[in-house]
Amino acid sequence: MKRLTRVLAVVLTLTMVAAACGSDDDGGDAAPATTAAPATTAAPATTAAPATTAAPAAAAEDSSDPIKLPIHNWSSQIAGVYAVGAMLESTGNSVEYISADSTLVYTSMCEGDMDLVHEVWQGAFGVAFEEQVDKGCVIDAATHDAKTREEWWYPSYIEDVCPGLPDWQALNECAEMFATPDSGGKGRFLGGPVDWLKGDQERVDGLGMNFIVENAGTAGALWAALETASANQEPVVLFNWTPNFIEAMYDGKFIEFPEYGEGCKTDPEWGINPETTHDCGNPKDGYLKLGVWSGFPDKWPTAYAAVQKMNFTNLDIAQLAMYVDIDGMEPEDAANKWLADNCGRWTGWTGADSSACPEAPVAAETLYDYGVTEDTIRVGAIADLSGIFAPLVIQIMDAQTAYWDMVNDNGGIDGKMVDLVVLDNGYDVPTHLDRYEAMRDKDSGVVFLSQSTGSPHTAAIAEMLVEDDLGAIPLSWYSGWPDPSFGQNVFESYTNYCYEAINAVDWLSANVVDGETKLAVISYPGEYGQDGAAGAKIAAAALGIEVVYDGEGAAIPGADQTPVITGLIESGANLVWATVGPSVFAEIFGGAAAQGFTPIWSGSSPTYNYMLLATPLAPALDAYYYQSAYALTWNAGDAPGMKTMVAELQARMPDKPLSDVYTYGWTEAMATHQILETAANNGDMTRAGVVRAANETVIDYQGLAPDQSYGGEINDFIVRESYLFDIQADLFDVAATVADGGSTGSVMLAGGPIMSDITRDHVYEEACFSAG
Repeated sequence: MKRLTRVLAVVLTLTMVAAACGSDDDGGDAAPATTAAPATTAAPATTAAPATTAAPAAAAEDSSDPIKLPIHNWSSQIAGVYAVGAMLESTGNSVEYISADSTLVYTSMCEGDMDLVHEVWQGAFGVAFEEQVDKGCVIDAATHDAKTREEWWYPSYIEDVCPGLPDWQALNECAEMFATPDSGGKGRFLGGPVDWLKGDQERVDGLGMNFIVENAGTAGALWAALETASANQEPVVLFNWTPNFIEAMYDGKFIEFPEYGEGCKTDPEWGINPETTHDCGNPKDGYLKLGVWSGFPDKWPTAYAAVQKMNFTNLDIAQLAMYVDIDGMEPEDAANKWLADNCGRWTGWTGADSSACPEAPVAAETLYDYGVTEDTIRVGAIADLSGIFAPLVIQIMDAQTAYWDMVNDNGGIDGKMVDLVVLDNGYDVPTHLDRYEAMRDKDSGVVFLSQSTGSPHTAAIAEMLVEDDLGAIPLSWYSGWPDPSFGQNVFESYTNYCYEAINAVDWLSANVVDGETKLAVISYPGEYGQDGAAGAKIAAAALGIEVVYDGEGAAIPGADQTPVITGLIESGANLVWATVGPSVFAEIFGGAAAQGFTPIWSGSSPTYNYMLLATPLAPALDAYYYQSAYALTWNAGDAPGMKTMVAELQARMPDKPLSDVYTYGWTEAMATHQILETAANNGDMTRAGVVRAANETVIDYQGLAPDQSYGGEINDFIVRESYLFDIQADLFDVAATVADGGSTGSVMLAGGPIMSDITRDHVYEEACFSAG
């Protein structure tokens, strides 16, 4: 995942004014906590639980029973409750932390099962809290200076396509824009967890909005949805609140609903809809309170005196959240940091002396062994720079080099510069093994391979990768890589040759081929060629398509292709699937076309090179060939990742020719970058730590390809989508360079990635083809 940088200074700017507003008990509705789901990730901090030492003697009248404090499901509250617990311990009391429902906790207080809640958000919990206060079994003990707002929220880029925002009526007019496949044509509002009790469905009903409400399971799920939508500039409206570190990371606005007032949620006569309640927004300056059980003052009078002085600001809440969700601290360590940084404030509340303040947690130094030093990260690529795929691989490596230059220009990773080490394998397995010896070296080797060209080549080092704790991204889309018994340390990109072939054969048969499909299959021998051939034949079997020519393994590089051409022509096929290289493809395609054989053609992504449009084959390719790919081709679509890649390559290599495969090099580097960022955030950049990080990381390709992950069950993370492009030769200018932008003549079909029902339903157990 892309690394989240420290945003404290920005949070400070956003919250200082709110913190200075003072406290205003104006009644109404706000929202749950201030952050993502409870943090469980590896934390850099190494300290113990919140400080409990060196407190003055407790007042004699305080009970020896522990004060029971709830742990809820958002980060600021969890870190904050440990801080409150430490403060109470400094008064000589003991505490007990209990996981509790954030709404039912007020009933639990009335029943004597909980003693103190320090974050009562008006919008989310005000009604439940005030109900128990009115009953006399909960005391409104303190109102924090923090001011809250909890409301529907959208990223600012949506204003470009939905004029009139942030007005709620403008939002409603744009409802269809927010529809999902499961929303029945209505817009989707993504709310917080159900137990935050926001009344969103009641508001939709009260205002007659054309929306459905879908509740996220955690705050983390909200932020994941926001990150994905923002990366792709997609419409999204979701629940958000302030104070919250999110406001420092994303530009956005709250929806402006009819102004909140007393009676909105209880009196149908109030507001614009006389038949329902909830026809308003939430308070814009909601309270944040601290409540205690009614017996608290008598049972713990010394503690109660301290509680009445406790006062959190917007900055405090945002900081506690940030320590957990951005800095990766455990909640206990976040509490200790806050206690250390605010020693003078809270000891003034409790009467403790400064000896009660803990030392701030010290971030652990990042671990590393081979391929990483204090200032350098060595990343390796064993690439075909002189063999049969060299014309494509050289361009792939050009894009990778530009990507790492961009990373280094922006400060590198964890303050370290990336050194890309590239060695040529000539598309030869023995040479590949020799190059791997240099990469695995413990003195001059690398920490990760951002490319290993070739299926048999990468297969030859697969076991050694495990032995060496090295990870590698293959320039190969063999379907065996997801199998942990074969490709444990091989981290594939996109879908595989097998699924790609299934998707293409199915789509072309249904949408392009005239009449009954008759399929011919040609391929190289080995994992590359025969994996693609296997996929085409799996599709044929499932769809009832006759395979009229089976040339699996028959197209041998360097051999005479006349027998293959003859077999194709004699077969009468009207669809050909090829898994070969560009030069062999050109020989077979051109030779068959010269003899009048003109079926529909397609093939695995490495089969085609857009530069064939600069040859006499261009008219035939325009008429009969459909390009398959695993990612977007050059300058195709308007994905954020495409805009970034094109702009960076134009700045860094403007005179290079256009190429579709720049996307492959760029995304190889993106994946490696995000894996290394995860390892750095985990504090472990050893080779084994980087492999662990790869298994934890969800690769965000920013719309250039379907996102990728490697953890969990294979059938949950294996990528099944691919792309198809129509070839339009007149769009391609052979003299164009990267600086010109332009097109390689590939026009995306189907509006995005395709996935056959066969692929979708396939249960992955092993590779579609195995040489063993």
